[in-house]
Amino acid sequence: MNNDFSLGVSVVSAKDRPRQIKNTLESFLAYTPENSYRLIWHHIIGHDETTNYLIEQNRIGKITHLFLHHFSEDWRWEGLHNTSALLLTQEIYCHDIKPIQWFMVCCDDMQFEPGWYEQTVETIKMYSDLNIGIWSPYRPPEHVGNYPPMERDGKKLWIYNSLAPRCCLMRVQHFFDCGMFHVHKQHTADWKLIMEMEKRQLGFAVIDGEKVKHVDWGYSPAHSPLKPDKEFQTDEEILKEHGGYRGDPHAIWPEEKRPDI
Repeated sequence: MNNDFSLGVSVVSAKDRPRQIKNTLESFLAYTPENSYRLIWHHIIGHDETTNYLIEQNRIGKITHLFLHHFSEDWRWEGLHNTSALLLTQEIYCHDIKPIQWFMVCCDDMQFEPGWYEQTVETIKMYSDLNIGIWSPYRPPEHVGNYPPMERDGKKLWIYNSLAPRCCLMRVQHFFDCGMFHVHKQHTADWKLIMEMEKRQLGFAVIDGEKVKHVDWGYSPAHSPLKPDKEFQTDEEILKEHGGYRGDPHAIWPEEKRPDI
């Protein structure tokens, strides 16, 4: 493991969608240097196909820790990510596994592109003098807007306004100092955590290139087969109202507003 950038990753399966989950894991494994990370995957049991696939990936060592969950009313997103962070910072199993320095939370419908890891590490090092609390290699238009980027030696960085993206990295110490996740907003967003970071004058940055993309294959982000359909918009309604899924370049979604906490 790279001593300068030891990375722990926590992924939660929002819905049991075999193609998207496989794409997320396989693209991550393909373009992330081996032995540079430890990966925890929390999976909500649904289809046997996905569950068996993840169990096999855990068996052969591609997933460091796999936790299988049954969907229930008291199931909490933030509890799973907090559990991952606590586990990943412990020295476990053998003395040569050191606690991680960086914690990454990620949705289960992402596609990692070649060079995502190298560009992320290089950009973070290039801008190490900035007081940044959240770094993201995922760059959807609604998170960045039209803000001009900073640029140093070809490494671009956007400073954005208080919205945690679907894939983001934090220093472990910042994550713990700010109280970890409090109230779930999205898979990777927690407004109380963000507000705590702001109190400490920690900024939020998006790395150039959209090296990690949101891939949605035929399912709306707001729709889940695990809950009653009447609570959600269908795919057809999403496409008709917004012209695409959230994050699609041609889609028109309203700006996400900070909740009154």
